Amino acid sequence: MIPSLLLVLISVQLTNCQRKEMWYQRNGRCYYIPNSIGVYEQQRTVCQKLGAHPVEMNDQAEFDVMQQFLDETNQDQFWVGTNYLSNMNAFQWALTGKDVPKSMWFINEPNLSGQCVRLLCAATFAAITGTDIPGTGCHLADHACTLNYNIICEKAAEPAQNQIYSTKKSTILSIPEPVWCQQTTRSSRSLSECAARCTQTVSCGAFIYNSSHPDHTCGLYSAETSCSDPSLEEAYNHSYYIKLPQWHC
Repeated sequence: MIPSLLLVLISVQLTNCQRKEMWYQRNGRCYYIPNSIGVYEQQRTVCQKLGAHPVEMNDQAEFDVMQQFLDETNQDQFWVGTNYLSNMNAFQWALTGKDVPKSMWFINEPNLSGQCVRLLCAATFAAITGTDIPGTGCHLADHACTLNYNIICEKAAEPAQNQIYSTKKSTILSIPEPVWCQQTTRSSRSLSECAARCTQTVSCGAFIYNSSHPDHTCGLYSAETSCSDPSLEEAYNHSYYIKLPQWHC
């Protein structure tokens, strides 16, 4: 009988925040709202001085992060990093060159009212435009680059040097996993001791602590393309622990 085990994802939680002049990290990216407003080029320079760039939401996951990051009741508007293609009347993300997805715009946007793009929340957009906006959330709208707005800066996060790990409960079905191949299995006095053993083993990416076993076994696993020994999925096909390091900005 397969023992019932917990799955714990090691991650960093994003606090609901629109506080300014503090870095916030999510999914290996750092976000910062400076306490200033200005035209687009001025605000872009503010980001550059921080070693960052205007935020670019290159996929739905990062767009969703912005929904958590911003306070919908705040009336601020934020420049984001885009380029305007005059020959196509279209916008692309400045660094990646990817088209800005239609789903990220407010209805009837972009309306070519300017060559820069700002991120703002539904209540603010409705108040400015006098339109009835269905739903909530924060989306994009274009505007003149010479107007004064705030900005969201973005840069890559760095792994924490002290390799501290935090935990979050999740289900195995919520994460795409590689093949986890067994490295070692030995007895362990506690879950925390097993976790520490995995933390101190560079190649360890996941572990199982089986408190139901008489020896309280601690199994360490690494991510591989294939396994000579039984894989974690074959041994425990529904739950285990996976480690991911914290990051800092």
